[in-house]
Amino acid sequence: MMIFFILQRMLTAIPVLLIVSLLMFAIFQLMPGTYCDEPLSGQRKAICNELRERFGLSDPFYVQYARWVQNIVLKGDFGPSLAPPFQPAFVAIAGEGRFVNSLLIAALTLVFALSVSVPAALYSAIRPYSPGERILSFISVLGLSIPSFLMGVVILELLVDWFQVGKRWGLPVTGLPDLGTAFASLGHFGDFLWRLWPIVLIAGTWQTAEAYRQMRGALLEICADPVWRGHLRQARTPSERRALYVQAVSNAFAALASWFGLWLPLIFEGTMIAGIVLSVPVMEFALWTAVRREDVYVALAGLVIFSSLLIAANLLVDLLWVVGSQSRIRYD
Repeated sequence: MMIFFILQRMLTAIPVLLIVSLLMFAIFQLMPGTYCDEPLSGQRKAICNELRERFGLSDPFYVQYARWVQNIVLKGDFGPSLAPPFQPAFVAIAGEGRFVNSLLIAALTLVFALSVSVPAALYSAIRPYSPGERILSFISVLGLSIPSFLMGVVILELLVDWFQVGKRWGLPVTGLPDLGTAFASLGHFGDFLWRLWPIVLIAGTWQTAEAYRQMRGALLEICADPVWRGHLRQARTPSERRALYVQAVSNAFAALASWFGLWLPLIFEGTMIAGIVLSVPVMEFALWTAVRREDVYVALAGLVIFSSLLIAANLLVDLLWVVGSQSRIRYD
């Protein structure tokens, strides 16, 4: 039954996380040196020596990994950050609003991609080879061709130099207010939305174009069916036509849902680029910084978090397939 299917998938996720973390731990051990191996002096040297002694950083690889897993399971402790200000690894990767910002941007990016791509794909499938369909196809190819970082630079250039929103209207361009303060007043909420839309646009342009391409291909096959076309011609009221459109989109959505697990890493990539361009604290950039600085435990904490999110996303896709009766998944 459904509960056993969920439990089975959750249990299989445990060895996956262990294998991923073990491989990453081994790779970091093979990398030459860490932050604490650099020439240090004064307080930083004392702190690094204390961390090395406290967490056994000089112990063999398998001892360090076993201790790290044990601390996560028993204490929820991912280890220390080996770079100033020497925070706990989980705080360094997910603190200061990074976790909330990353999830919020990823969720809104997905909503934006579906809200734009699904109606556009339905229009293209109903009116193939029309001028409007050709324009939408051209825009989708353009969206797939433009790198996210270039989109971010273009948006920043337009807002700062062309429209000069800061000089003319005093509107900020970079940064993102804390989600807790966004609902304090209408002004705070408006400022939050103003700073949010370019982030979502940068992170979601490629996903929107790819979602349009996938949905258009699936809907063209459905809408070209003579039976469906016949029902559409016989529909007399807007509600009847709307029901046919909903049926076509729901049938084509299965093809789009199967790609969601593959899109999530690309959404994370777009979130990191948007965070770098617009100075928004996100987990993706913290992970990238930790890898560059060889901050082992922070990088491992980030990899475990993102691996867990990917596993949860794929589980959600499987559940949608089961609930929607779009696949023949057996629970045994």
